[in-house]
Amino acid sequence: MTTLHFTYKAAYMLSSLLICSSLSGSEQVAFTYAKAQSTDAESIDALMLTEGINDSNKIVILPNKFRKPSIESSIEKGRFYVALHNELLVGYKKLFLVTDADERTSLLTEEIRCINGSLVDQHLFTKTTENDYLSHPLTEGATSDFTGSICIYDGADFTKNNFRGQGINQELTNQAFELIEEDTHKRCKETEAERIILLYGLTYLNDYNEQGEGKSRTPSIVQSFALFIHALTGLYPNEIRHSRYKAFMPTFELDAEECRPNPDSKSIPGYGNLLEVTLPVTTKEQS
Repeated sequence: MTTLHFTYKAAYMLSSLLICSSLSGSEQVAFTYAKAQSTDAESIDALMLTEGINDSNKIVILPNKFRKPSIESSIEKGRFYVALHNELLVGYKKLFLVTDADERTSLLTEEIRCINGSLVDQHLFTKTTENDYLSHPLTEGATSDFTGSICIYDGADFTKNNFRGQGINQELTNQAFELIEEDTHKRCKETEAERIILLYGLTYLNDYNEQGEGKSRTPSIVQSFALFIHALTGLYPNEIRHSRYKAFMPTFELDAEECRPNPDSKSIPGYGNLLEVTLPVTTKEQS
């Protein structure tokens, strides 16, 4: 197995709190991005139930009995990130490094459905300029090799309706990547990783159809992932392989007494996505 030599550069890391500004008309709006705290669980739950419920064909809403405990558990594990405006929670994001083998198998099999699943299509994103990528279809499908790979799960996210269009979700994604960089670096050294694979699911409403038509969130996810790889290795990846598998976003009955998803026939059709980067055999130079 190829050994990767990294010299971790702390300058790449942000603190757990990031303050950014964006322009809204003639006014400058400031947002704070941070890892979620236990006190944020109630606000995340309320946002899911008041506004997220209207997008339940795009985001997973667990039953009432299990939703808040699940949020609290994810926050305790450091998997949730939030965007705040004047202390008001206006968005959330879930993203984490997958370190448990059983959890990884569950994600690959049950959510992304790339193990014994139905491959829809594959594309190769190639770098044209710094962090700018062009997608090309691959006609010969290849199965992803998870041996020697590290997986990152890019999960649920939501932004309040009246704060959309200001880049909040992408900033949250970038912040989340920044905050798992050190752990990812350590994991790469410990496992002599050869690849990093980003896992995420999209429904038919926010991804291309099977003919490649429509709009997809994948290009913006590719940009954030490439920035993360650059921070980790000092190099933008020349190629990022993208694979899509037929999948379903689970749905639940809100008043259910068990946290058991509905069958596929009552779920939201979509795609399990993989973005795969082969890591360079390089030493990150100090600057």
